[in-house]
Amino acid sequence: MARTLTRIIMVAAALATLAIISLGLLHPAPVLQPASQATRSGQPAIGYQVGEAAPNFTLARPDGKKVSLSDYRGKIVLLNFWRIDCEGCIIEMPGLQKVYAEQQAARHNFVILGINSTDNAQAIQTFMQRRGLTYPVVLDPSLAVSDLYHINGVPASFLLDSQGIVSQSIAGPFEEHALEQALAGLNA
Repeated sequence: MARTLTRIIMVAAALATLAIISLGLLHPAPVLQPASQATRSGQPAIGYQVGEAAPNFTLARPDGKKVSLSDYRGKIVLLNFWRIDCEGCIIEMPGLQKVYAEQQAARHNFVILGINSTDNAQAIQTFMQRRGLTYPVVLDPSLAVSDLYHINGVPASFLLDSQGIVSQSIAGPFEEHALEQALAGLNA
């Protein structure tokens, strides 16, 4: 009886090991390429990692006007993924607005593009007005851009240089001082 039980356990362990190996072969882990790797044309690879060219997209503002990331080529861009009921988003917004207003007043080529995938246009407009937020916002109701940038939670931000290359990616609130430092490095 003890030998039979031992054999059953050994067979079960062998089958479990084979199952794990088979799953690994059928669904291998993705191979990630280094962010600095360029395409054959010498241009940076397109992606959301630091050193890659940010993927272009076109989304509508709450008023319906279409906006593309490529519209901002030549400017430093902060892509900021957020939603109205996100506590971290609400915490970071006054600092983002302050830096945005200062950069606009100094006529620096900087823009924040807020990307909201969960709230309706009217709610976003009301929220932005009540909080005195003046930077542009676009709607991503299909989550296409959120998926393109692999957004798993908000707030999440990507700072792009004037050539559209990702210079920083931030999961969580982007603090005002950190943004100012990052911009000083890009404006230098």
